[in-house]
Amino acid sequence: MLGVRFGFQSIRVLITAAATGLTLLGACAREEFTATPGLGAEGGTGVDAGGDGSAVSVSNRACSGPEDCDDKNPCTLDACGVGARCQHTPKCGPTEKCCAGTCGQCCGDADCDDGLACTGDRCVTGVCSNVPDHTRCEDTETCSLDGGCKAKLECTGAAQCNDGSPCTADRCNAGFCANDFCADGKLCCKDSGCAECCADSQCEDGNPCTVDSCNAGKCVRAPKTCKAGEQCCAGSGQCSQCCSAEACDDGVSCTKNRCTGGVCAFDTADNACGRAEVCDRARGCHTPPQCTTAGQCDDKDSCTTDTCSNGACVRQDCPTGTRCCKGSGCAVCCGNAECDDGIACTVDECTATGCRRTPNDALCPAGFSCDPAQGGCIQCTTNAQCDDRNPCTTDVCLPNKTCVHQPNGCGAGTRCCGGNTCAACCADADCSGADPALCRVARCAAGQCQVVSTCTAGQHCCPDGTCAADCGGGTGGSAGTGGSAGTGGSAGTGPDAGTGGDPGTDAGDPSAADSGGPPALELEDAAASPRPRPKR
Repeated sequence: MLGVRFGFQSIRVLITAAATGLTLLGACAREEFTATPGLGAEGGTGVDAGGDGSAVSVSNRACSGPEDCDDKNPCTLDACGVGARCQHTPKCGPTEKCCAGTCGQCCGDADCDDGLACTGDRCVTGVCSNVPDHTRCEDTETCSLDGGCKAKLECTGAAQCNDGSPCTADRCNAGFCANDFCADGKLCCKDSGCAECCADSQCEDGNPCTVDSCNAGKCVRAPKTCKAGEQCCAGSGQCSQCCSAEACDDGVSCTKNRCTGGVCAFDTADNACGRAEVCDRARGCHTPPQCTTAGQCDDKDSCTTDTCSNGACVRQDCPTGTRCCKGSGCAVCCGNAECDDGIACTVDECTATGCRRTPNDALCPAGFSCDPAQGGCIQCTTNAQCDDRNPCTTDVCLPNKTCVHQPNGCGAGTRCCGGNTCAACCADADCSGADPALCRVARCAAGQCQVVSTCTAGQHCCPDGTCAADCGGGTGGSAGTGGSAGTGGSAGTGPDAGTGGDPGTDAGDPSAADSGGPPALELEDAAASPRPRPKR
């Protein structure tokens, strides 16, 4: 069977992999960028507000909105986060490469080398393609993805050329099998054959505000749905109340408008007002009343600390590292939306001490676990975790932390038996040729099918299918012994006994009985079967 491979980061994966099996035809060559978790924009890096080691990198660079946080790296999503500091999140997942801002399995043909000289290794729209090129083999050979150039199989009809792959058109051409691969530009899908796509990840268009999916072998792209009052921000792909500081204008001249964590914030700036004036979020610049007590300075704003100093009211905004949350006062964060780390399997919450992000395996597919340090759901970290209890497969944990189960290829006319052995047969039921009427039974011995007689030395196969020394009347001749010429039969002893069989002339041929008794049936030679060979 032809195995179809694909690659994440220059690796080969058989189409029988549990995750997504595919092969694409075509070519690509794009510049590769790598988004490195933990690297911020200018000003150095800082600890995430939640302190949980998530993939979000927070820098010391102050910001009023996402437009202040562009780090010129097309492989990061830039946002103005909690505490009005820039944060940069890798655009691609841990199983992908970032190619000039587009996520994929590969960025260039070199990422797709499968080690076989007869395949064309190409990268098309971020997907690896390893296509058999039979012209790179000898005229008597064909290119196989499970071993390179191999001898062509002889055939008399197309039925003999079935390689078990849904992605090949099998035919018998001039006495030899030909298995034609998917047409150019098509993927090879494990269950459905050739198609435009096999999995949602192959439909990624690089736009974080679209939901890209593979439906019935075709890519479907729909706008990302946000809650009422929110919009999808093109720079980060997050659903937010605002995408820039400009969208947060409150109409008050002395406030500084910010969009942090996707939520509008308005900071007072007394220096924007005249002498002896203060900035009020509701009234703008105004002259504060004279006071004798702090109670006389209360502006009913839960985000300011109001005092009376030297007969004048003094207001102090939220402490550094906190912001004003409408209706609740100063806090590190104002809602769960500000704590979104872009990892689908974490539960993101805004608490009194800041953002908290908790991994939740239940949000991953069956058999996967949530690992924020790896950027999301993973299936394995070692090959042992991929064991499918099948001795005829090689189980591998790929660098993208997913399992594949690669068939241990056996040659034509052989099958995989227990103990990782390739043989012509594994049990008697795999053999044919038994004929009770001729005293023959088919057996599997040492991996070879053999048709043997049920009669013992000195017995004949009688017309009724039984073994006997005398099939009726006189005694016929006995079979010759293997390895040397037969010695001939003895004369019968009954009243109508024959005169004895002629001497055997070839090694292993039975002697003929005299016409005095019923003729004995000869046993045909056992069919030859290929010897078992060790698995590769």
